[in-house]
Amino acid sequence: MKRVLFWAGLAFWTIGLGWLLPARATKANLRLLTIQSKELHKSTPLYIYLPEGYATSRKRYPVLYLLHGAYGSYKDWVEKTDVAELADAYHMILVFPDGSPFGWYVDSPFDSTYRYESYLVRELIPTIDSHYRTLGDRWHRGICGLSMGGHGAISLAEKHPDLFGSASSLSGILDITRHPTQWHIADRLGPYGQNIRLWRQNSCYYLAPRLVNAHVKLLFDDGKSDFAFPENLAFHLRLDSLHVAHLFRVFPGAHTWQYWAAHIGEHLEFHNAVFEAGAPNGFFLKGRFLKEIGIVVLFLVFYGLYYWGKKQSGRVRRRRRDVLERIKKNRLGE
Repeated sequence: MKRVLFWAGLAFWTIGLGWLLPARATKANLRLLTIQSKELHKSTPLYIYLPEGYATSRKRYPVLYLLHGAYGSYKDWVEKTDVAELADAYHMILVFPDGSPFGWYVDSPFDSTYRYESYLVRELIPTIDSHYRTLGDRWHRGICGLSMGGHGAISLAEKHPDLFGSASSLSGILDITRHPTQWHIADRLGPYGQNIRLWRQNSCYYLAPRLVNAHVKLLFDDGKSDFAFPENLAFHLRLDSLHVAHLFRVFPGAHTWQYWAAHIGEHLEFHNAVFEAGAPNGFFLKGRFLKEIGIVVLFLVFYGLYYWGKKQSGRVRRRRRDVLERIKKNRLGE
């Protein structure tokens, strides 16, 4: 009897190990990094997921940044969903930054240790692009988030369309002005009544006009029973009124990890489709590159005007000299 129990237990343990091996292999693709941030005045951790074959290839990969929600950390997506396992189906790098429990992915003018927008844009993205084999253009860089992270993903894409070709949100807080006393937003942006303009400058809803002709691919969804559903619906109607193309999906569910775990796979698929498609209808001159081109064009225009003006003034001087010489000759002739 003991021998039977032993072999049965061994078989059960072996089967269980077989189920666990794929997850362990996937977790082995995760790396824990720490960045010494000047913007945040501290070292901050993050996870990065490298796709299968990264170590043995010379291939470059698209990157998707995944932002966590309020009360959370960079560990949330990995520990509470199967996002790393789902990512095995796609050839992309995943980056899981830490935005602090209530960082809101904005630059606070009241607390210099809460500059999470600048940290992501000026430090994290350049660090990832310089240390890993990434496809560094906007059409191969996406951003996604849930709740507070949904706000972060959409608002950062609105503010920096030159950096992101795709953005998506699950149950996002897409109009922070509706929550003047919640989740420590006022600690970042000051009391709402005294800082309405600042709040609107960081609200997805009020930033929506920046998406006009920005060519950012958008997806956001929410559960019908979610407290954030009204503002997601309002954001959808706002984008419609601005004729900004987007995908808005509504599902059963609430503001829970059960909902986010069930739908993160659709967001990976969405971003992967954008990555595979590349720049639509050719290369768009947007953002910083467009500004640089504009500066060069303006310089050439002003230089051309200066050269033309100098040439014209030379002609005027020559004509004046000719006239004076004729007058002088006429006087001498007399």
